[in-house]
Amino acid sequence: MNEPTLPDAEHWPYASMLIVDDEPGMCHFLQKAMQPRAGRVDVAGSAEEAEALLRGHRYDLLLLDVTLPGRSGLADRKSTRLNSSH
Repeated sequence: MNEPTLPDAEHWPYASMLIVDDEPGMCHFLQKAMQPRAGRVDVAGSAEEAEALLRGHRYDLLLLDVTLPGRSGLADRKSTRLNSSH
């Protein structure tokens, strides 16, 4: 059986996104929902994992849990932006 195709407004074949969440269930749900829509979907389970991925790739969209253990996701993103060469 063929997979249904998505309308252009819901499909971004050249877009890349990073999902950052410490809850595996949420990561799995978001990755499964976004995988058919984006060209690349990466997942990080911690701020440290996200930092490593952000150093190696520029993402078009960042889905970020703002209540990561140890650090606020927003504070982490601000720090990453300040330290990024992108």
